[in-house]
Amino acid sequence: MFFSKKIRILKEANAVAVILAGSIGAISIIRALGKSKIPCIVIGHEYHHVSRYTTLFYPATSKEDVVKNLFLIPSLLRVKPVLLTDSDEYIDLISSNLDKLHEFYYIPFTLSNYFLIDKNQLSTLRCEAALPISFQSIYDIQNYHFPVIIKPLWHDRQFHNLNIIPEKAYICQNFDQVEQIDLFFRGINVKYITQQLIEGEVETIYTTLLYRGRKGNTEVGYVSKKIRAYPSQFGVGSLNELVENPEIVNQSISLMELTNYQGIAEFEYKFCEKTKKYYLIEVNGRFPLQTSLLQKSNPFFIHNIFCDLMNNRVEISDTQQKKTRTLWIFFINDVRAIRAEGKSMVYLYIRMLLSKRIQGAIWSFLDPLPAIYFCKKIAKKLYKEKTLTLIN
Repeated sequence: MFFSKKIRILKEANAVAVILAGSIGAISIIRALGKSKIPCIVIGHEYHHVSRYTTLFYPATSKEDVVKNLFLIPSLLRVKPVLLTDSDEYIDLISSNLDKLHEFYYIPFTLSNYFLIDKNQLSTLRCEAALPISFQSIYDIQNYHFPVIIKPLWHDRQFHNLNIIPEKAYICQNFDQVEQIDLFFRGINVKYITQQLIEGEVETIYTTLLYRGRKGNTEVGYVSKKIRAYPSQFGVGSLNELVENPEIVNQSISLMELTNYQGIAEFEYKFCEKTKKYYLIEVNGRFPLQTSLLQKSNPFFIHNIFCDLMNNRVEISDTQQKKTRTLWIFFINDVRAIRAEGKSMVYLYIRMLLSKRIQGAIWSFLDPLPAIYFCKKIAKKLYKEKTLTLIN
């Protein structure tokens, strides 16, 4: 009876969102659209299912099931839905089925987006943006280029079947180390990119979330600065602060215009003290882990994207970057980051609570179950890892 009621709601709806949920960023998408009374069909994990704003849920059991459900869902509706995601793996799935999916969904993605989100193509892009020096061959590296960084391409979604999972990146101080990493990647048949390392602490990394529509209209979601990350090198931000940085916003918009980028893009920059430049490190073509920051910077960002894709006229909100001095915290990872640094967690958090606004990565008083179920999932994972360690 309850399922039938949900199907009826979907059939009668004038607008529907389908969300391929890979991580906690999707929770913010679900909440933002749900609060606007837009029904959300979610393909994801259990903690996505329990959100009060999830209308219908399909478990993401396998890639084949996800594709099957993507083509099944439109038959339940009388309107063409909007398709959104927070996962690189789902971006690959969408791109490989793009022609067929475009018949059934409004999608903020085109194949030209790969000029920016593909690290290899990005490294060869001729533009005004400062990019790290990239080497076509390891034998192009000279002594004055060191240290260099070697990154496997498509790290997060290509290596599930490998016995040895490579790191997200490797820093090499000399050519012997470069040759060792090169030999390692050749042995597991993985492509990689080699670049000159832009040195600097976590606090020199900035991100900005943008959207560009088919008509060239752009909107800023937020600009943030990393305060802590876990792991400390190449890890995901565990504590970010909302800031203002028109330079990287304008630079990112120019890149989107240059490549005719359409959709959501998160740009990551690293500031170099030596050159006083912001170097573009990478671009992600989906909603990020820090999507809940939008609640403090631009709460209408997701809704505006939805309306733009549906060809509904939207008045661009004037709320971007109004609430600076706001910290976004992914508490589980931030505790681990603080412990790794050997600092006092109590002192840091008391100081933080007294001086800043706080935005949690997943917690919401109006929608608490996703956070509870996510913590339950993490606890199970940690227990399993501990058990395997004890056995070995």
